Amino acid sequence: MALKVVNLATGYQLIDQLRRHFWDRWSHEYISGLQERTKCRLKKEELKPGDMVVFKEENLPPLKWRLARVHQLYPGSDGVCRVADFITYRGIERRGLNRVCPLPVDDGLESLERTTFQGGQIGNAHH
Repeated sequence: MALKVVNLATGYQLIDQLRRHFWDRWSHEYISGLQERTKCRLKKEELKPGDMVVFKEENLPPLKWRLARVHQLYPGSDGVCRVADFITYRGIERRGLNRVCPLPVDDGLESLERTTFQGGQIGNAHH
């Protein structure tokens, strides 16, 4: 088995190129797909307070995109919400829904929200 010798600079460039390729594909395929599904979903089912979203920002790399939680929705005169307040690490921020991608929710996580931690045991909040 022959080993290929790669100098440090070439190795770094290769890793950097792979990293950029991954994040470019992730942002274009996964996040854009979420946003497309969201456009259809928002017509049928509105976001609700507590939903998690990611702010899609063209001028930033995907690792810099911020996570946020829906705080309050503002319906227009036609009853359709186009703007909402979001809780971020910076505080509450108002943003249009056209630049927001809701993150998929695992149904198992919703049941976790209804549980409490009591004395080393995880139990149902209804007990």
